[in-house]
Amino acid sequence: MILTVASKWPHNNKKINAAWAALLLVGGANMNSPLNWQGKQSTKALLAGELSYKPDYFDLFILFQK
Repeated sequence: MILTVASKWPHNNKKINAAWAALLLVGGANMNSPLNWQGKQSTKALLAGELSYKPDYFDLFILFQK
């Protein structure tokens, strides 16, 4: 979800994505949060293998690195 709110897909509306990002942040989402209920991989771990990922909304993306 972090990667989705940092991207223009599917609707290209930063205001909507910022609202979703705020909800995720209130819920405690961050780059080290597990991506699944088993907690095997985090967003940070996923991106380590995906060096070509460049967020459309970098300012929203960096909120989750704190």
